[in-house]
Amino acid sequence: MLNPVDNLRSFAISRPPLVVFTVCLTAFAFATLFLAYYLQSEPVKDPDIIDWNDVMEKFALMDLCVQFRDRSVVRKQSKFAWWEVQSDSEDERQLKVYLSETGMAKKFVSLQFQLQMGEEGVRKLESNRLDIVWGMVQLRDLNAKHDKSYVKLGVSLDLGSKQRHTNCTPGGFCTISPSVCVTFRGSTELLPSILKEAKPCHHRLPTVENGARFVAVHEDTSEDTCPGTVIQMQYIRDVLYMETINYSDKVLIHMHLTYTSYFLFVTVMTILCCAIVKGKPKPKQMLLEKGVANV
Repeated sequence: MLNPVDNLRSFAISRPPLVVFTVCLTAFAFATLFLAYYLQSEPVKDPDIIDWNDVMEKFALMDLCVQFRDRSVVRKQSKFAWWEVQSDSEDERQLKVYLSETGMAKKFVSLQFQLQMGEEGVRKLESNRLDIVWGMVQLRDLNAKHDKSYVKLGVSLDLGSKQRHTNCTPGGFCTISPSVCVTFRGSTELLPSILKEAKPCHHRLPTVENGARFVAVHEDTSEDTCPGTVIQMQYIRDVLYMETINYSDKVLIHMHLTYTSYFLFVTVMTILCCAIVKGKPKPKQMLLEKGVANV
């Protein structure tokens, strides 16, 4: 009389490698089935397209060296020694150069991003009654794969003025509410496309009164190398700025994952059926198998 439970138990005891193989197949089957469900229900980023999240994550890796007007001493060993004059007239001249090089306000993109900034830099901006930091960044530093990666773009960070609320952790980063308004000026056609779900913000031109100039640094900086204050940043990815896989690709990938999981499940069921029917191998069969193994 066929005893499925005893046969299955004896089959598992006598063939442990096959049991491990069956467990692995089952795990792979559930994994592919879960991936197929996740792909169908959740947005998935397209790895072949650089979106705004990629650009802002690359930008957040840079430190912003900001010199305020109340700081007149510049260390001789600083690699920013050329940045020595900190008068209002010099600020105004640099601002005019910045606006002229970035095409004034004719080409710009202003979007809200969840960008956290270092507490020291935010406090310094607030004490100087400044709302905007602005400067130049090369396109290649924004993770943009383009033939014109040497092109420079103007970038300004507007923290807002009257309705701004900052929540800072001691010695850490500040979450600014509402989100920071980041404006890119210049060859904005080289940047990612703006999705319909994107969150635009009001564009304000920086002035001598409300802004301070920054220099983007690609390495760890401190007060010994920056003649001012270093502002560090962290970026929180936003699904609204994510370029997702298109519908046809999602259907194709979902179909492959589903069929793969079905095939694995059928394989597992076949092994279990064989175990239930055959059970533990007979002593003669076990001796023959050992003899073949010894040979």
